[in-house]
Amino acid sequence: MEGYLIALAAALAYAAVAWLGHVLGLWKRVGVSFYGPVLMWRTRRWGKGIANAARHRMLWKRYGTMSSVLASGLMLALVLALLWVVYFAPDLPRAAAATAEIGPGLPTDDIMITLVYAVLGMVLAVIVHELAHGVVTIASGVRLDSMGVMFLVIPVGAFVEPNDEDLNKAGPEVRMRIFSSGLATNMVVALACFALLAGVFVPSAEPVEAGALVTDATPGSPGQIWGLTAWTEVLAVGSTNISSAADLMGITFDQPGTPIGLELRYGNEHSQVVVPQGMVITEVTDGPAMNAGLRQGMIIRSINNTPIVSADQLRSVVENSTRSAPVPISVLEYGHDAAFPNGWFVENRSIAYINLTSKWLYYYTHFNWLNKEEYRNQSFMGVSTSPFGLKVTDPEHLLRLYGHPYAGASGAEGVADATVRLLALPFIGYSPVLPPAADLYEPTGALSFLPNDVYWALVNLLYWVFWGNMMVGLANALPALPLDGGNVFRDLLRWSVKLPRKGLLGLDRVTHRRRLTDPGEDRLVRFLTLVVSAATLLLMAMLVLQPWY
Repeated sequence: MEGYLIALAAALAYAAVAWLGHVLGLWKRVGVSFYGPVLMWRTRRWGKGIANAARHRMLWKRYGTMSSVLASGLMLALVLALLWVVYFAPDLPRAAAATAEIGPGLPTDDIMITLVYAVLGMVLAVIVHELAHGVVTIASGVRLDSMGVMFLVIPVGAFVEPNDEDLNKAGPEVRMRIFSSGLATNMVVALACFALLAGVFVPSAEPVEAGALVTDATPGSPGQIWGLTAWTEVLAVGSTNISSAADLMGITFDQPGTPIGLELRYGNEHSQVVVPQGMVITEVTDGPAMNAGLRQGMIIRSINNTPIVSADQLRSVVENSTRSAPVPISVLEYGHDAAFPNGWFVENRSIAYINLTSKWLYYYTHFNWLNKEEYRNQSFMGVSTSPFGLKVTDPEHLLRLYGHPYAGASGAEGVADATVRLLALPFIGYSPVLPPAADLYEPTGALSFLPNDVYWALVNLLYWVFWGNMMVGLANALPALPLDGGNVFRDLLRWSVKLPRKGLLGLDRVTHRRRLTDPGEDRLVRFLTLVVSAATLLLMAMLVLQPWY
């Protein structure tokens, strides 16, 4: 709660200062106005600096022209992507399915740090956006009336205000250059940050130790009860060293339910813990297991009087057991044991038998497209299991998310999934990378001179500047007023309706028809712009509300 109290205190202090400045007339004297709760400070002091940057007029005009092309292409791509997702691929995005989630959420302190990075990334993105507008505006011969900074407790962005009269007099090509330059610059900065992140910084990081990285633990399982939280790295099980997630998932136990030692690393600290060994139920599907009363967190000690010591053995025993009669089963769950004062996994005597079913029949009724002929002679139980009830991945998984986000993506759907996953990292616990996660890795090679904290601060900053610029750029590329994309679309229409007058002067002589008057063209452009804006906003609303209809 401490972080939220600090935020509340800051908001109240901001409101008090804003009110006091208004009562004393201070804001009018220094050129400050309010847009809702946002404080906008206007000035002309930076105009000289922007004018100096815009002195290479031809260069910036060409940049504006390329920005117009980029904005038009991005606008079309976004509309097509929205139509595709809403009407043809309604199950996208699937970021949660594509990425192993780290824990149920971030601690309060981490949320506040995340907020700092998010604000910094967005502020830099808005500043880059508005500076690009300002430079191209002056380079295009349009006066800049003012510029300034917006505050909402902290600086949240910048703005520039071209002269309305000059802007209205300028042709549609000029306005398109001005409106598209901001979002194009955002995309350029985003791609540059991503190139540095994926091409320079992330490839230099390596795990300090090889192991299996815990991402989650099943409720009621030994992993959850004995505190194997997210970002814990399993280094050894008993005398067996663990160097990857596959090593842990393929481990063979001695006797289910008996104690075994785990060597762990959490951040910079090593520890050992003794837990019950065995294959733990992580999921129960509709079928024999659910009917028998099996639940998440239970250890399967034996089936058909055969001890279950590995995932492969569980699969083999179940598939080769009879379906014509109940099969003996023994399971353990957390309870009281006189030998262990703090509790242990003891036998649940209420579950003694299970009636297996045909694997072919189960898949026929539930997942027919995955069914196989070989399943006809196999039995089915309906559980998923893992050692100690842990969900694990390789430590390199985090580095791959940043350094190779599109690895393995195939087709438009795969690319869409990977893009959503890359942009969703803050919402599934992977960004910013903070201790204890950051302590599991170290920079090597050319960046080995950087302290670990500095290295990860730079990685986090690069990601959030990429993220902020990508969000601002994509949002402004939507063809909806009052966004830049809406203005670009409107001027693109204005430019298009002028083409017949320039290129088809003889058409009216052939058809003996009059052209639209200038007011008629303006009304047509306004109508089409409003229609496309409304359609775009409707598609966005359908995308957001999709899970509820």
